[in-house]
Amino acid sequence: MTRGGYILIFLILPLLLEKSIYATSEEIVVAVSIEGLAPLVWEIGGDYVRIVTILPSGVEPHHYNLEPSVIEKAVESDLIFISGHIGWEESLVEAVSERTGRDVGEISLNPLTDVENLTFINIGGGRNLHGYWIYPPNAVEIGRKLMEKLSSVRPTLKEYFERRFESFRRKIDKLWSELKRAGEEAGLYGESVVIAFPAEAYVVVAAGMNVGATLIEEAGVGVKPTVIEDARRGLLEGRYAAIFIS
Repeated sequence: MTRGGYILIFLILPLLLEKSIYATSEEIVVAVSIEGLAPLVWEIGGDYVRIVTILPSGVEPHHYNLEPSVIEKAVESDLIFISGHIGWEESLVEAVSERTGRDVGEISLNPLTDVENLTFINIGGGRNLHGYWIYPPNAVEIGRKLMEKLSSVRPTLKEYFERRFESFRRKIDKLWSELKRAGEEAGLYGESVVIAFPAEAYVVVAAGMNVGATLIEEAGVGVKPTVIEDARRGLLEGRYAAIFIS
């Protein structure tokens, strides 16, 4: 197989390897808007958090409409963690704020407005907000803010959350080094590659590669024939070194 035709299947493994099965008297209920945010909560909260996922299983997040039962789930939580780039997320937080009489900033964490120094990758001429939390430096900064939020909910557990965060930061540093090494060993460091979905951009860039083309730029939109043709020709001509599919 030629270098241009080389296809690498890249699986994005979640950081979450296990979940706590222990209940504690100081349990913090954290509602996450989408399942992909849950690993971050577990890494910082450990045995003291119970994670509730708002989006029903199997539902495409960008096409979802809020339901009363979902708002009820969020009302019962201590903290609502959202990605910030899906329309119904902010509506959910506002609805809970109205129901509980608590300030939006007190009950929620939105990295796009609450976390500084985040890095974003441009795709299709705009800022890519899909999966930005999996980029190693972003994960660390969001984890730091989660530590602060959880500590404000349970001040007595502040030292525990700080220790969890430091452990998480070390894991991320190691993961980032391994990603870079994988890119170098594959001979792809500094090369342009094709990705299937926008979120994959944060993995390939972390591994030292550049995003040359994206097959599906928007949720719910199929692959355009012109994009497929560009990817095919780019691989044959050597403009793109590989295709990454998760």
